[in-house]
Amino acid sequence: QIKLPVAASAPAAAAEMPAVALQETGAEIAVSGPEFALVFDRKSGKITRYAYQGVDLVQSGPALNVWRAPTDNDGFKWMTDDPWIRSQKKLLSQWLVAGLDRLVSRLDSFEWAQARPQAVEVRAVHTLQAEGVEAGFRHAVTYTVFGNGAVRMDQVVTPFGSLPTLPRLGVSLTM
Repeated sequence: QIKLPVAASAPAAAAEMPAVALQETGAEIAVSGPEFALVFDRKSGKITRYAYQGVDLVQSGPALNVWRAPTDNDGFKWMTDDPWIRSQKKLLSQWLVAGLDRLVSRLDSFEWAQARPQAVEVRAVHTLQAEGVEAGFRHAVTYTVFGNGAVRMDQVVTPFGSLPTLPRLGVSLTM
């Protein structure tokens, strides 16, 4: 249990943080500081490792997530091969037609820069779309990695094509 409200400390100014090291290989970009190591895969543009004080913290992600398990109210109990029932405009049918349950992520661009010694910016742009579906999402994420191991994520999600009301819009991260 934690007594509320919790007093938050002010974040350190970037200029007061330790310097970060940036290493590039053919397959990865690694950003590290005195107490952390963060690795990005250059083919997927995603984080493959984040360790703080020698402990691996991230198993997978972060990744854009627009899907959730459907409920009866979404139309789950009405799923059938009967075309009349499927045409009753339940949200689940619309989600499946839009391919929200089977989005595939394609990396469009991946770049990085170290503008100052205490921080590195890594930017990845993905297109998420189901096979055979015109609609989808463009997801641009900029990670700013600071010398103390903090990571700020700035994200822009831009839908394109005809999409139904979304079941969810968020980011999945498994730690």
